[in-house]
Amino acid sequence: MNPENPQRILRQITDEKFVNLFAIETPTPTGKRSWLFASRKKAEHAGTVTADAVVIVAIVAREGTPRLLVTREYRAPLGRHELSLPSGLVDPGETIETAAARELFEETGLCLKRILHVSPPVASSAGLTDEAVCLVYAEAEGMLSCDHQTEHEDIESQLLSLGDLRRLLRNPGTDVISSRLYPMLMGFIAAGSFQLPDLHEEHSPELTTLYRPVGPEELELIKQSGYREFPPRLPEQPIFYPVLNEDYATQIARDWNVRSSGAGFVTRFSLPTAFLKKYPTQIVGSRVHAELWVPAEELPEFNRHIVGLIEVVARFP
Repeated sequence: MNPENPQRILRQITDEKFVNLFAIETPTPTGKRSWLFASRKKAEHAGTVTADAVVIVAIVAREGTPRLLVTREYRAPLGRHELSLPSGLVDPGETIETAAARELFEETGLCLKRILHVSPPVASSAGLTDEAVCLVYAEAEGMLSCDHQTEHEDIESQLLSLGDLRRLLRNPGTDVISSRLYPMLMGFIAAGSFQLPDLHEEHSPELTTLYRPVGPEELELIKQSGYREFPPRLPEQPIFYPVLNEDYATQIARDWNVRSSGAGFVTRFSLPTAFLKKYPTQIVGSRVHAELWVPAEELPEFNRHIVGLIEVVARFP
């Protein structure tokens, strides 16, 4: 029985780990009708509309020119490569924004710079599945990399100009363009611009990038968290110190962490600028020595506001 529509009766047909088939029986004005559909949800939530996944429409500046981030991945049901947009499932307890930042980084190595709009859950293919996705329109930055993909992923990333989009539509070759990507290509070409609308201010947080130098022990604890949080402070460490620029973090990792523990690492991560306003910038030397002072008891809340993953950007020696 579906909790949102008690007149609909669902029956689970398969029992697989990631996706299952369900039969649904629904009353109609002339009797009743049955469908088969696929669902990623648990049986009690099958046939309901919730966001299963995120799809990221990311614009990246390269040499002063905006470009659209496009992925290319082999799809077994098609027997060919599909051109699409970065996407992935929302983990339990994740916000849409955090899931988008995590998937973008894992698949492409890029980091979210600014989210401009998040759609409500929209249907993927309502005749076949109850899957719904949220489209996240954003600006991204960084260097393309496949180093963070899982062992089952083999995703190529491309940054395409408007001219590239026109050429792609004229000659896609043997690749299949996804139904998520094709309308984006047509829309950007028709507009003659990659300008993204900022429709909802509440979904448009400015992000601030921070850095933290760490030794191998702290890095191991970060790794154990899935690169999602910094470990609790020790009793003799009442303050957590993220810094505001990579040069300062590099100085500490190279000159202090290496001497203290044999290796030093620079981590990079982002939080909403509005959240960080509660922590005034502290200058502890020259102008480059800028840091935030986060009380140890506030670190769990600080961790919850990290958007995406903690990235290791440098290692010493």
